[in-house]
Amino acid sequence: MFRPKSPQKSLFDIGSLLPKKKVSQLEQTWAGAFREKVLPLIDEYAFRDFYDQRMGAPNKAVQTVIGLLIIKELFDYTDCELLSRLDFDLQTQYALDLNIDEARACQKTLHNFRAKLTESGNHRKLFENLTAKIAEAVCLSFDKQRLDSTHIVSNMAILTRLGLFVKTIEQFLHKLERIDPFLVEGLPQRFGERYLEREGYFADARCSNGRRRLDQCAEDLWYLVDRFRGHKRVSEVKQYRKLRRLLKEQCEISKGTQPKVRLKAAKEVGSDSMQNPSDPDATYGHKGKGYSVQVAETCAGENPFQLITAVEVDGAHTSDQKATVPVVRQLKERKQKPSELYADAGYVSGENIEACAKEGTALKGPLPGQPPSQEKITLGQFTFDDQRQKVICCPADHPPLRQGPGRKGKAFVATFSKTDCMHCPLQAICPTQQLKTTRKLYWTAAKL
Repeated sequence: MFRPKSPQKSLFDIGSLLPKKKVSQLEQTWAGAFREKVLPLIDEYAFRDFYDQRMGAPNKAVQTVIGLLIIKELFDYTDCELLSRLDFDLQTQYALDLNIDEARACQKTLHNFRAKLTESGNHRKLFENLTAKIAEAVCLSFDKQRLDSTHIVSNMAILTRLGLFVKTIEQFLHKLERIDPFLVEGLPQRFGERYLEREGYFADARCSNGRRRLDQCAEDLWYLVDRFRGHKRVSEVKQYRKLRRLLKEQCEISKGTQPKVRLKAAKEVGSDSMQNPSDPDATYGHKGKGYSVQVAETCAGENPFQLITAVEVDGAHTSDQKATVPVVRQLKERKQKPSELYADAGYVSGENIEACAKEGTALKGPLPGQPPSQEKITLGQFTFDDQRQKVICCPADHPPLRQGPGRKGKAFVATFSKTDCMHCPLQAICPTQQLKTTRKLYWTAAKL
């Protein structure tokens, strides 16, 4: 049952129990700013539909739950660490405006609220409302913004093609056991041996045997899809739908009285194909398996700080070119449209420049294939220590992962993160050398 947080203060409020000096110290920390500036922005009534209006026990205050989720991301806590902080940390309790008796919650409360938040789509409204209120409170300018993307991978295993087949079939068979054990017992013996009795063994194949086992998996996949095609209960479960999707994306079925399964060549499989049945929305792109996240952020020099204004999650296969105009239109609808939007070549094209201009936004950035206007960065633009033997940071302020003398002591070597360099605007004119997983800078003290 929905119940908003009571504004009435308790005798056990932290501000009443602690000496005035300690309360004053708490107000000067992040907890004081959070309590004064962030909590009042959370509209509890926007989430009243999550709860029954008449029945059930009163809910944990929505303001407290959302505040906890923000603090979790702010300090990168796990759920267990967050709840421990809630139980015993004065700053967390003060930030959430809780008395000692109220400072408790269970993990299930966080999990259920997160699930309802994402399923309802209210997480987007929460983000948009908080962004608008923060911008209004400090008079942030939206005139200049920048747009870029990052690659994220969910908590899923990176599977080989054989592992993908095995995992998908294995999940279906486990679901089939729960629906009706006799259905599994009626399958050929090979299914139990390959996917159930020796879990994961069938996916652990030598390279020389991988292709043969993959062909066998494709035949097993087709057998299961065909066998349960008209079964009322089985054909409706999501595990069966994943079987059908995998068959469509990875295999071809020849027509005839006795259909045969042909495994598609790797290059014939689309980049939007399923990568792991545990996360069927993840796809494959040039940055790997997972998702592409588009992020727009203010970048006006007069702003006291910059604010993220838009976040869009797409499959990793989605091109950045397709994200430019939708983001601008989304910002325009929310009255946060930039007059100038800065982006790299991945977002800029003649069509996007023209479409953004119609929305009142000037899209600025290099066109794909356009040579850089700057000259190449020199060693002198890197920050070195006094002995010129160690790099402090590159011109983009990225510190090296590791460094030291090169082979035979002829030069020094600094290794930089490929992830940092991949999204760096100076990448095209940087003197670091691209390797498989890193970028390296070579120099001698004499040249500096």
